[in-house]
Amino acid sequence: MKINMNEFYVAFNYPFRFINCAINDYRVENFTVMMFDDNLKSENIDVNSINLPKDIVDVYWYKKGKNDEEPWEFIGKIKCKDKEYYVYYIANCDYTGFDCQGDMKMYISEHLSRILTHAVPIKLHSYVNDSIK
Repeated sequence: MKINMNEFYVAFNYPFRFINCAINDYRVENFTVMMFDDNLKSENIDVNSINLPKDIVDVYWYKKGKNDEEPWEFIGKIKCKDKEYYVYYIANCDYTGFDCQGDMKMYISEHLSRILTHAVPIKLHSYVNDSIK
């Protein structure tokens, strides 16, 4: 099932507005985790060139979060320097919000299989597989 990107951006408006905001340290290079290749070498991805949320090109699954209850999560694809990468993004905060107590992580890889194997919970794999077909 194709994700409505407008609905996705509305659902993620809250955490996305803190990315690269002057009042916090939610810069992409600070919350991105690169996956390792089969030889346990980190993939060479220039995370400083990623502009979230602008660089998101596809979303396979997402869940809107709520302060102090549920994390915001999405699995998708981003574009960086004319190359596409798979990502799993997860963000959460306490009842006061991201500007006080929060966390963001974005796992990134050239290979969807690495994201699914090493970052995404198994219970979400079927959503991704159904979206890509």
